[in-house]
Amino acid sequence: MIRAFAGLLTVLGWMFSLVPATAQTAPVFPREDLFQSGNSAFESRNYVRASSDFDAACRAGHYPACYNLALMHDDGTATGASQVTARTLYRKICDAGYSLGCYNLAAYLDQGKGGPRDLPAAFRHYSQLAEKGHMKGAYNAGHMALKGEGTEPDIFTAIRFFEIAADKGSPEAQTAMGAIYEGGYGYFVDLPKALSWYEKGAAQGNTFASSRVTLIARVAYDRGTDAERNRDYAEAGKAFAFSCERGYQMGCYQYGIYQYYGRGGVGQDPFAAFSAFNAFCRSDPDFGCPSVLKVAQEKRSYNFHDIGPLKSWLEAKCRAGDGVQCYNLSMLYEDDRFYMEDRDKRLQYLKAACDRNVSYACNAHRQFTAPHYTDLKITSAPPSAVSSSGYSSGSYRSPTSSSSTMDNYNARAAARDFSQRLDFIRSIGTAGQKSCPASNRYC
Repeated sequence: MIRAFAGLLTVLGWMFSLVPATAQTAPVFPREDLFQSGNSAFESRNYVRASSDFDAACRAGHYPACYNLALMHDDGTATGASQVTARTLYRKICDAGYSLGCYNLAAYLDQGKGGPRDLPAAFRHYSQLAEKGHMKGAYNAGHMALKGEGTEPDIFTAIRFFEIAADKGSPEAQTAMGAIYEGGYGYFVDLPKALSWYEKGAAQGNTFASSRVTLIARVAYDRGTDAERNRDYAEAGKAFAFSCERGYQMGCYQYGIYQYYGRGGVGQDPFAAFSAFNAFCRSDPDFGCPSVLKVAQEKRSYNFHDIGPLKSWLEAKCRAGDGVQCYNLSMLYEDDRFYMEDRDKRLQYLKAACDRNVSYACNAHRQFTAPHYTDLKITSAPPSAVSSSGYSSGSYRSPTSSSSTMDNYNARAAARDFSQRLDFIRSIGTAGQKSCPASNRYC
């Protein structure tokens, strides 16, 4: 809302967006009475009175009034609304040194609103804003440098502006930086840096960044299995941990195996392994539940919780006629490690297993009067390594990169190449489009 923003500016004295960089204190503007009158009129939807008061205050040198009047001309609520007038007012505010006016003026020049399109001037304003640390101005300057709009295409100039915007928190720029380091555009391929930027973009909801985090986690998982085939268990353990930390489920499963056996320098932790397997027992019961069963039965001295997914899977298998799983289900009621000891339930499932020709269940059923039955026979297979391939935390040179990043590197061609890449990113996530290119206000 225009008014909400204008009211905030009144309270803060335009200390932030509309204070020149050289100002040390908030400026005092003339005709504050007209500005406040315009605010009240706008809130009452008396747009004729609001535009009149803002116009009078603006003519007297009240820049917040000029800005609000420009917004009214932009959205059509001003008397005789005109984008030409809005463009003139934004230029007036920008010439006085206020970044908000410069940003919207750049958008007008970029779009050709209120006058001819002037891409060189738009790029100049965006780049000047970027040098002052303006996040959206920096991203737009990077985008134009990449596309060769208003300036020569140059990957290094684009990267410099993207990095400014990314450091200021732009998810689009963070995603672009991730793509730059992943593809080695202008620099060496550096997956850890790419991942770091992608994770920042993903944390702010960029869908393309999220998809790349998942993909890199899968690459880590694949490299882990390659290392495992080569019996490099230490590297495999690191790769599976890396993959799991990035949310890749199979990485968590494989890392759970390493935690269970204490393999590859990974500390033995049956509880952590149980948790990893249990996640799969929920999402893919036939794959994960046998491993949960193995851990639960082999580590009988541990008091595992959250056995519900395993119980549900065993019950389903028993109902489907799997006598072995009927027998295993009976073991859940042997004592109070999983559920309260229930002799009737145990007897029920032992009988079901015996009826399905599981001989040791029949023996257990006959001996059921003994206080504890310890001749446990589990037929579930041990957790097995799952086929895939990997990751490394090191930096990798792009195959086409020279030993010196800048040597023999065609910045123009690289900008064109990455521009096509960013177009693809735009089709999936939100990166690759200018920040508020048609905006009539800071957003």
